[in-house]
Amino acid sequence: MHPSIKKLHTFSIRRKLLIGNIFCIVLVMLLSTMLNLNIATRMLEDSTETNLRNMAFALAKNNMVISALEENSPSRELNVFLDAIVVEKNNIDVITVADMTGRRIYHVDKELIGKYFVGGDEIEAYTGKNYASKATGTRGYQFRYFYPIYNQGGKQLGFVMVSTLMSNFTNLKQNIIASSLKLGMILLAVGITISAVLGINIKDSLLGYEPERIAALLIQREEIFDSLDEGLMAIDPNGEVVLTNRAARIFLNISGREMEGKNINELAPQLQLNQPIQTGKSTYRQNITLGSVDIEVDTMPIIRDGRILGAVAVLRNRTELQKMAEQLTGVNHYVEALQAYSHEYMNRLHVILGLLQIKAYDEATKYIMDISEIQGIVSNTIVGRIENRMLAALILGKISRAHEYNIDFNLAPTSYVPVHSKFLSSYSLVTIVGNLIENAIDAINALDRDDTPREITLGVVEKEDSLLITLDDTGTGMSEETASKILQESYSTKGIHRGTGMALIRQLVNDRGGHISIESEEGNGTCMSVIIEKKRGSGKGAVS
Repeated sequence: MHPSIKKLHTFSIRRKLLIGNIFCIVLVMLLSTMLNLNIATRMLEDSTETNLRNMAFALAKNNMVISALEENSPSRELNVFLDAIVVEKNNIDVITVADMTGRRIYHVDKELIGKYFVGGDEIEAYTGKNYASKATGTRGYQFRYFYPIYNQGGKQLGFVMVSTLMSNFTNLKQNIIASSLKLGMILLAVGITISAVLGINIKDSLLGYEPERIAALLIQREEIFDSLDEGLMAIDPNGEVVLTNRAARIFLNISGREMEGKNINELAPQLQLNQPIQTGKSTYRQNITLGSVDIEVDTMPIIRDGRILGAVAVLRNRTELQKMAEQLTGVNHYVEALQAYSHEYMNRLHVILGLLQIKAYDEATKYIMDISEIQGIVSNTIVGRIENRMLAALILGKISRAHEYNIDFNLAPTSYVPVHSKFLSSYSLVTIVGNLIENAIDAINALDRDDTPREITLGVVEKEDSLLITLDDTGTGMSEETASKILQESYSTKGIHRGTGMALIRQLVNDRGGHISIESEEGNGTCMSVIIEKKRGSGKGAVS
């Protein structure tokens, strides 16, 4: 298993969205609540300080307050006036008027009048400063504002302190937190609903798979694609490469990173991968060259719901395909020849067995001597001229196969092939000669008259500068039109899917820079010639 797969989480996408939304909502609510508390507290303190300062200033200039300090005793009117202010003003909880010794001349709590000011934050008021402070007084923790009081002569008589309880700020904070909690619950409900809907929609858009499953499938798909011998390339509708496997990158001699975001026309215009997008049609078995490698390409559009989403190309190494075809076809011919040879040998054994059963010992002895002599002559002749063992075995087998169809098989006396041909591999020799002989046997068997000789003559001559393969038969022959078509790929006069033999011959000859010629006349047989002049090299041949 790919190591990345082990790291994948098991949570579903809906659960992840739910957890993510809850986390985001809680985080946002915490941050917004803290921010709101901070802003609201500052605004409240600023507005409270302003209100307290204005009230303290007004009281410090009030004649009744000044008179009370000068007389060192508050009047009834002052008490009523200040009590009314405390009752009417929601943001004022305490008013204190004190002289220069700190003794209270007025306090909202009448029992504290005449007693000294507490809190310890009044010191600067004695020096004539006005300021705000926070301190604990007789009624608890307060937000205070001090203002000095002067008579008309400019002498400081004392100070006035106006305050509000800090519990008012606490109540505000509690209200903000409560509102935030209510809003958070609503947002959580909305978030959970949205998460569920999004989870369902996203999973539907992912064809019912969880993202982890898709990631695992992508990793597995990449490993599978990279294990293929065929190259795979896919592009989007704009022609940009979206997928390549290892084989395709090797064919193009390009790394994966260099392909990212590149247009296919920049990387490999010869693939013509934009054509399926434009036409919506597939193409198969197109032969192109990428660098020094011959490639066979299939291109297909990617269509979904009637829309073309891109195109894909399958690349196969044509050289490897050719080798496999050569080997497969050559081995098949080799096996068929050996089977025919074995069949003929079994027939002879049956004759010998019959002669022995009827006690015709002399005839059996003579028969064995005759076939041994004939077989020895044929084998020695073939092996003496054809030193390549695979080709010699093929010819011996084809001779036996021809005899089964009452066809005389002759090997031209000038034939010669060394153990290792300089022009063709053993598989290629077997493929070409085997297909030519099979076609000749089919042509002779197709004759519908008995007065025509049934003969095949094979010639295989390798010289220093060329290899010549000729095959004459007395079969049905063919017209000039058929002769021109028969070497086309997959064309056959024998029916569908039976034209690969001549196609293989043509491909092998073309790749060796060879030449194929056909001389034929309907009803009078055919002569086929293959000439190869290039030694184990690539090249293109001609057909006539």
